[in-house]
Amino acid sequence: MTNFFEVIQVLREVANSQINPNDFDQCLITGPSYETKQKRRKIKKAILTINLNKTVLIEALKNKVDLILLYDFENLEKINLIDENLEKYKHIIENNILVYKIPDSWTYSKGGLNETLAEILKLEIEGVFQIRIGDTFQPYGRICSPFKSKIRYSLLLNLISDKLGLKGFQYLLVNETDDIVKRSILLVGKKAQPNWLKRAKMNDIDLFLGNGLDFSLASFAESLEINFIDLTYNSIFIGLSRLSKVLALKCPDVEFIDIESSLPLFFFSRQPST
Repeated sequence: MTNFFEVIQVLREVANSQINPNDFDQCLITGPSYETKQKRRKIKKAILTINLNKTVLIEALKNKVDLILLYDFENLEKINLIDENLEKYKHIIENNILVYKIPDSWTYSKGGLNETLAEILKLEIEGVFQIRIGDTFQPYGRICSPFKSKIRYSLLLNLISDKLGLKGFQYLLVNETDDIVKRSILLVGKKAQPNWLKRAKMNDIDLFLGNGLDFSLASFAESLEINFIDLTYNSIFIGLSRLSKVLALKCPDVEFIDIESSLPLFFFSRQPST
């Protein structure tokens, strides 16, 4: 039977994680940090989710899962400041559930989150778009070349709605909906920052596909005359669903369950034309 240590190694392999195994495991949230103890913990069921909320906790307890693979640990740190959520987190400890953060490198690795979305949206990857994380630059984004067949913004909006299962999503268009889509940057998994848009515009990018379009960012994008389409957190869930299938192939005796945990949308919202 697959143990916790083996799941971690498979996850690191899939995510191309560069974490030094001799260092304290920065992705471990609950559970043993020593390899010998990790090998004693058998994994029958695991949940993949964006964040740890009440819905996820209920599913974890109901399904008697052994492991929760969590994408957004920052959100977990914030909700633990609330007494009600401290009580929820207490159930994780009492039921001996392991919680492990999916390495950030999965977001930008080959075959990871952003490349998965590029494939789903039929985008041709031309190169990488680097952003500063701490003191280093990481290739989080993907520069996408023009579509093989010309596509207008109106059709792209409908394609995103169909492929990502979105009934409504945020976007800002400085172009007309009948204009042809040109070069774009795809970068989800982190809230887009103004300096990313500025650098994108300097590189002749017409469209930014990302997360976190609020009124302030929309105003800044408009001033730069760059289009922005928010792929919402549902895009991350779709990436997690693909990841769960990959993990299931490598750990066939583990049942991987992906849970779509609801997150609030930003308030700058317009419906795509039909």
